[in-house]
Amino acid sequence: MKQPLRTEKGRLLLNGLAVETIKDIKQLKKIVTVHLTHLLRKKPKQFWKSFVM
Repeated sequence: MKQPLRTEKGRLLLNGLAVETIKDIKQLKKIVTVHLTHLLRKKPKQFWKSFVM
């Protein structure tokens, strides 16, 4: 069993990680959205297939 981080440093580290993760998720969402809109414009059939599967 790992001990939970109770120190301020540990907390700051975790907060930093959380912020980075949120940034990454936002970036990923943006990429996915762009990709999906691109698919929808270029190949609508393929776009809907990707949702059905």
